[in-house]
Amino acid sequence: MSTFHRYYRASLTQAVIIGLVSFTQPGIWTAIANLGAGGLQTTGTANTASAVLFGIMFLLSPFCSVFINKLGVKPAVVAGTIGYVFWSAGLYLNSKTGAQWLIIFGATTCAISASFLWVAEAVVALNYSTDSSKGLFVGIWQALNKFGGIISGAVTLALNRNTSTSGGISLNTYIALIAVQCLGLPISLLLAKPEQIYRPDGKKHKTNITNDTFLQSLGKWKNAFKKKEVLCLLPMITLNLWYGTWFDLKIKRSYKARGSLIFGVILFTIQFIYGFHMEIYFKNHPAKSIDWDDGSLYIKAFLPFQIFKVAGEVIFNWLYWIIGSFNFEPSEVVYVSAIIRSFESLGQCFAFIVGRVNKSDLTNLSVGAGLFWAGVPSAIYITWKVSDEELNTNFINDDESVEKSEEESEVEQINDATKSKIDSDSVV
Repeated sequence: MSTFHRYYRASLTQAVIIGLVSFTQPGIWTAIANLGAGGLQTTGTANTASAVLFGIMFLLSPFCSVFINKLGVKPAVVAGTIGYVFWSAGLYLNSKTGAQWLIIFGATTCAISASFLWVAEAVVALNYSTDSSKGLFVGIWQALNKFGGIISGAVTLALNRNTSTSGGISLNTYIALIAVQCLGLPISLLLAKPEQIYRPDGKKHKTNITNDTFLQSLGKWKNAFKKKEVLCLLPMITLNLWYGTWFDLKIKRSYKARGSLIFGVILFTIQFIYGFHMEIYFKNHPAKSIDWDDGSLYIKAFLPFQIFKVAGEVIFNWLYWIIGSFNFEPSEVVYVSAIIRSFESLGQCFAFIVGRVNKSDLTNLSVGAGLFWAGVPSAIYITWKVSDEELNTNFINDDESVEKSEEESEVEQINDATKSKIDSDSVV
């Protein structure tokens, strides 16, 4: 293998590629939503569109896992880069003319593409990485994903630092971001197949592609769903929205799992306590809007929101990492990833439905806190099941390689014998 291919097909290079795809799709999705276009829709339309989007993703993700195990990860990633732009175009049209129909249509196309991409990028994160680099792989992927939020925040700050009014920004800004979103398709074509990944130790990644029928695949998805490693994490998966970086210390896997869970639970507990304090304060001291020139009130309101985001990043990074700490076969990882993303979408769908029918932020906060603590006991149980043994199911081991070589030798001998017989018959 050439030096170029060793670097191009290295695990961390693939992390950058899937991270860039994620940046151009959900990353830019976040940037456009945060830049003001989303703020120009009515609250009802925004919550309805989001509920439609995540509801479709919840239902479609299991079928996407069947697609991935039949045709591979790369086609699913490519398919995941097509539908986002219609949602972005809907927000652009809403900013320009006030029309809202394309937002709902775009939410549908975005949901279809996102169903493929969310499952596929999770499979890449879990199947393409090594046991020792799994945290770094997820960190690179999610750091690039979150760069979209950095762009939106920087633009918003630059345009509004001297004003105290709300609203959208220039249409040219949205056109530029939509153009970046269109780069996702060509970038997705750079992704390598799992069996092409280069490892310095010479091990080869197994392919996830199977010859199962559609009904057999759904049956295996059902079996994956019933595994305790998945069921025990579903409550927290349903609650949490996004996750980010992970630092990879040289300590036992079981200690990493337990320590990160405890850290995340502490952060969420602090957030909920402070959140209840602020909601009671605003109930007694109503405020229409808060800007950064409001001094201490801005700090009090802004700080818990940022703590919440940090806690969410920690917990969901932990969720992916702990799933990768169990011995799932590559094809099983696809089904497990579909379940993760499906229930993540379900949680967001319910969150927007609650926001649509309920006007009390205190009620929303209470629901979130209740769901979180309901999921803690099962998360603790499965965390203490994490083993420190080496994971081997994702790679072709030496015994399999020897067995394959012996089979190939037997086939060659049969072919040689057949060829000799045909030659002898020809002479006669």
